[in-house]
Amino acid sequence: MESPSENLRRFQKDADIDALLAHVNTTGQNDLDEVRAALANLELIFTALTYGEHPNFALLDRSLLQLHARGTAYVARAMVGSDRADLKSAGLQIIGLLDDPHLMGILLEALHSETTWLRLTAIEALGRMSAAYSRPVLETMAQHEDLVTRRAVAEALAGLSI
Repeated sequence: MESPSENLRRFQKDADIDALLAHVNTTGQNDLDEVRAALANLELIFTALTYGEHPNFALLDRSLLQLHARGTAYVARAMVGSDRADLKSAGLQIIGLLDDPHLMGILLEALHSETTWLRLTAIEALGRMSAAYSRPVLETMAQHEDLVTRRAVAEALAGLSI
């Protein structure tokens, strides 16, 4: 039997959903049924990642994500903890869709990364959030020294609903 941390590492390395469920089951820190429901809601994301495709986050049902917000946030944080760019990126986008100010710290950490793709992913995720949470952060980033970052911020700000 694998240790809980080995199961989490296996999920973060291989996107192995069974390993994540085993981790949740052995740690008892989260409601297993809640995480299962969240994973079911995120199935199309994991299917796209399995085939090396970019997930279509617009197809996710935000109301179902909110219904199982605790489980969804848990899965997203586990994804963000991955070294895999695709899994980390998808986790950040899911956090943006959850629109939870308590998860902003995760996006802020990515936003201030030295790694351009990680900054751009965080900006895109902030663009998925409500303007009340994301606009002040994005407006601050509009002064970033990197032109690509500034352009991404401008695009995200333009897409925010008022």
